[in-house]
Amino acid sequence: MMMDSASGVAVFWLIIATQLAGVTSVIVARCSERSGGAAVFQRTFFICLLAVGCTTVLSIWLQNPGWWSGGATLSLMAVGATFDCPPGDQASTRYTGIF
Repeated sequence: MMMDSASGVAVFWLIIATQLAGVTSVIVARCSERSGGAAVFQRTFFICLLAVGCTTVLSIWLQNPGWWSGGATLSLMAVGATFDCPPGDQASTRYTGIF
């Protein structure tokens, strides 16, 4: 399905807005994971994850050449949500080597 230039620009800005919201939600959710509002930020992250996924599928369906950026944002959000970096003092004691 091809799109005209007006809808192409609208889709472009929709994708940019959802990607910025998605990346921001990862940062805020990770930084606030031990605070009282963590549940709200986690829900916001999952809503943004769904929105980025939907806009990525939409851009693929509309044959938008920037669809790959949505896929990259989804990957970044997935890694950002699951990556766990221990504090500096625990990093050396957690992994003592192969044996």
